[in-house]
Amino acid sequence: MNKRWQKVEIAYLKKHAGDKSLHQLAERFHTDEATVRAKLEELESGDAAAAAAAIDSVEHYQQGMAALYAGEWQRAVELLDGAAADGHGELAARARQFAAVARGRMAEVQPEDPWPRAVYEKNRGRYGDAMAICREAGRCEQDGRFAYLAAVLHTLEGDLERGREQLERAIALDPHNRAHALHDPDLRALREHAEQPADAG
Repeated sequence: MNKRWQKVEIAYLKKHAGDKSLHQLAERFHTDEATVRAKLEELESGDAAAAAAAIDSVEHYQQGMAALYAGEWQRAVELLDGAAADGHGELAARARQFAAVARGRMAEVQPEDPWPRAVYEKNRGRYGDAMAICREAGRCEQDGRFAYLAAVLHTLEGDLERGREQLERAIALDPHNRAHALHDPDLRALREHAEQPADAG
């Protein structure tokens, strides 16, 4: 039998499901026991789903806060947004608040410094890849670190003339590069070439 359950009836059913029999409840709602049993099963299923969602939202919130403290801004945003969507009340409000904090920190993060990557490629012997990083956005024209690395790369590839030109630029951009160049084994060929007499060869 189809029954349209009123909110007050559902509240009564939840309250007295444990202390009244199906027969008593069916009489109370002027329906049959099968209808009451079906409604009770539906309510239990809904309560279980709500409880599971609440557990998930708490876990997402805790994991999101851990990511926030670890500086993992993107992960924090994803987890806290999930907690805000699944949670209720104060938990959801706090999750939204801290997700906003994580988004703000993401916006403040400076772009990755490509210098370590360029050195890594050079150390792997991938001089072309390292040079591409040096040249990108005119880095070796404006930054003494990249100018120096470009000088090293040219020298290692045997292009001593371009290596010398790039080293001069590196020293002009950062005078400390002059001292580095005096002892850098990667620039040995450039130093030896500079020491040769002009009429040598």
